[in-house]
Amino acid sequence: MAALLAWVAAACSGAASPATATTAPASSTSPPAPALPTVTVAPVPASPTAAVTPTPSETAATSAPVQLSTPTARAKVEPGIEVLVEEQPWLVAGKRIGLITNQTGVSSDLRGDVDLLNSVPGAKVVALFAGEHGLNGAEDAGKRWDGGPDPNTGVPVYSLYGSTLAPKPEWLQGLDVLVFDIQNSGCSLYTFKYTMSFAMEAAAKAGVPFMVLDRPNPAGGAVVEGPMLQAHDIWRHPLPVRHGMTNGELATMWNAEYHFGANLTVVKMEGWTRDMTWDETGLPWVAPSPNLPTADTSLAYVGQSLIESVSNVSEGRGTTKPFLVTGAPWIDAVKAAADLNARHLPGVMFRPAYFVPAKAGEKFNGQMCGGVEIYFTDRKAYRAVLTTLSILDAYRKSGSQSLSVPAGSPVSMPGSGETVEQRVAAYQAQIEQFLQMRQKYLLY
Repeated sequence: MAALLAWVAAACSGAASPATATTAPASSTSPPAPALPTVTVAPVPASPTAAVTPTPSETAATSAPVQLSTPTARAKVEPGIEVLVEEQPWLVAGKRIGLITNQTGVSSDLRGDVDLLNSVPGAKVVALFAGEHGLNGAEDAGKRWDGGPDPNTGVPVYSLYGSTLAPKPEWLQGLDVLVFDIQNSGCSLYTFKYTMSFAMEAAAKAGVPFMVLDRPNPAGGAVVEGPMLQAHDIWRHPLPVRHGMTNGELATMWNAEYHFGANLTVVKMEGWTRDMTWDETGLPWVAPSPNLPTADTSLAYVGQSLIESVSNVSEGRGTTKPFLVTGAPWIDAVKAAADLNARHLPGVMFRPAYFVPAKAGEKFNGQMCGGVEIYFTDRKAYRAVLTTLSILDAYRKSGSQSLSVPAGSPVSMPGSGETVEQRVAAYQAQIEQFLQMRQKYLLY
């Protein structure tokens, strides 16, 4: 605490701050990380797979100039933004900050990133960037949008989901650091992580340091499930549909594996473990996009996102429970639910569900659909891809139509004589090489 208070006093008086500490995750079982300019800031080692030795200044940083909440109200997990402003404020003190964020960039007591970063002595957010769904998360999926001044602060907002997916060089001029803080879903089809990758590469080319404020993976970090999503368009890196990594881990991996050469700092969370479900973190859920209103919706989305590529089954968009309810007008809901419950899938049960999608442009808008709703009984046991393939299998067996899956879709149904379990095993075989590579970059 004395070291931190001395730093605060020096910062307020205009004295120089101490040099940024450089630490790197060490593991007795993992191979050494590639020799790239990667900086991982981790004051508390969270698990044996990321045994980080704190620097003296990190060890001393036990209080902060920003008090977020009382100890009795604190969440079990502290996201990176809290660790930064409470324990490592010198990383941004006196700097002009570009911030890639949206409405999910908040502390455990829902204070926004802009206010928190601006509370650090000398720090100033001078540019904002946002990806799909916009700065406030209100834009529809897939809708490109343009930037403009932020109505609340007047700070320019640059779109990373418009005419360009990466920051333009002129947008980065004058920045001392580019910071990323957005809540991801844990599914490879969700685009925010790729926005991070494009921005990190652009920052490396511009010579601007890049910082990731880490957050929990709401699908957990212990389970990885195929199939492997191949790179295309904004989805620029191959990744299993359930990858089990945090933003900070993905950034570390991509910076090394693709040789971006970014001056990368990952501000780790405190208190997060790989087997945690979202409800165990104690953090409030802020919907990262319109169709992920709850943490359970986000967990279901990991597998149910594959239904988006089945053209004659609704994934529940246009309802109040997207991805939890799915179906179509041609499906017998009662038969499908009975079939699925008889399979005794881990962590879930089902009920017959009827719904009418009420949004123009969505599948079966205005039509009565039958299907099922997922209920979680054990989130740790839940296997997303097994569940989704089983649902689709039940639909094709209980309905009056065949599934329509376009060529090149990330999901394919079991062929003649093949079971759902065999198809899931084949998907897992696709990701063996990824699992080996991933192990080197786990920070928790």
